Amino acid sequence: MTDASVVAVGTPQSFRQQLARSLELEAEEVGWVQSATAAEELLIGPYHTVDVLVLSPEVKEADALGLAEFVGRTSPGTAIVLVRDHTWNGLLPAAMRAGIRDVVDMTQGTDELREAVERAIAWAANLRSANASGSKSEGVRTQRGHIISIFSSKGGSGKTFLTTNLATAIAQVTGEDTALVDLDVDMGDVFTYFGREPTASVTDLMGLGEGAERARVREVGVEVAPHTWAFGAPPDPAAEAPAGEAIGKFLRTIRNEFAFVIVDASVDYSDSALVCFDLSDMICLVT
Repeated sequence: MTDASVVAVGTPQSFRQQLARSLELEAEEVGWVQSATAAEELLIGPYHTVDVLVLSPEVKEADALGLAEFVGRTSPGTAIVLVRDHTWNGLLPAAMRAGIRDVVDMTQGTDELREAVERAIAWAANLRSANASGSKSEGVRTQRGHIISIFSSKGGSGKTFLTTNLATAIAQVTGEDTALVDLDVDMGDVFTYFGREPTASVTDLMGLGEGAERARVREVGVEVAPHTWAFGAPPDPAAEAPAGEAIGKFLRTIRNEFAFVIVDASVDYSDSALVCFDLSDMICLVT
């Protein structure tokens, strides 16, 4: 137990102590990060390997599933245990499909948690031993991209101008494929800066969040400049904005395929904007 790296994910920080007690460890022997996004940063860091991530009940189900998909791509030797403090409906099948090793009901006490983490540690150790000489899959990104969201609470602020120029500049300077995402479904005009028209529907865009392959992602996007792919739908003031959960899945998919994702966010504090903020590595506020 003491040789394994176990990290508690999510608030409150007391969850770390609760997990440590269940494993009969000191709190300092269990790592802690505040959110699923912070856990992703930890996994792509160069310093140490994480055997097990234990997600607190405060981690939203969508974030937990998104983290599991990220782990499956970038750190398949890391096991995930998801802890809930209430009865879940239909969560277990989705969790298993995403690659989560166990879902623990904390209302049944801490014994189940201890057993689940011990199973996860054993699984991670066996997998790492078997794959010690393995190699990375060709053509598959092993690090997630960086999301930069551009936001303004008023129109005419130059938000889209900044978004499009930032995306093309990053693509030119880095030589990396960069995604330019227009999430302003009411008045979005990212494509007009390149003299192009969007061809995808909102349904097409959100469908990418349901496990789309790389070829499908590129098919839905439009290459508007060298190394710059735009994603958006024709603006429709009458259109209903996609749900925040769907936006989150979509952005995670795009982030897995592109080194940089530049988002032209909506002009209000909608669910989609808040999801963008939560997933962003950087937020630019245009006043």
